[in-house]
Amino acid sequence: MSGNGEKTLVRDLTQGSVVRQLFVFAAPLFVANALQAVYNLVDMIVVGQIINGSGNSRLNLLVALLDGMLARVGLAYILGFGLQMGCRGFWYGDALAGFMPFVIGTVFYLSGKWRGKAAATGGQR
Repeated sequence: MSGNGEKTLVRDLTQGSVVRQLFVFAAPLFVANALQAVYNLVDMIVVGQIINGSGNSRLNLLVALLDGMLARVGLAYILGFGLQMGCRGFWYGDALAGFMPFVIGTVFYLSGKWRGKAAATGGQR
């Protein structure tokens, strides 16, 4: 609490137990890394297997181009410069663009178009 009774987000890491201060400082990083690992695992399994396993190489190329060029660069530019968020906007744009392959893979899966490729090849991959 500051002198006027308001809470502040500033934390003095030089005061108190070192172990507790390190845990409080590192806990959000551990949680973020765990969430990122789970997201990457799901992305690799779901999007990678559905799109690559369907035999649809054009869609795989489209996903890579949309993710890399349009979503990452576009969102970073819009958030960084357009909304004047600076470096934070670039970071948010890159992070949000990671959901593009998931969205495309989900739409592709729900459309059922992946079944046609497997049926056309006799169920072999």
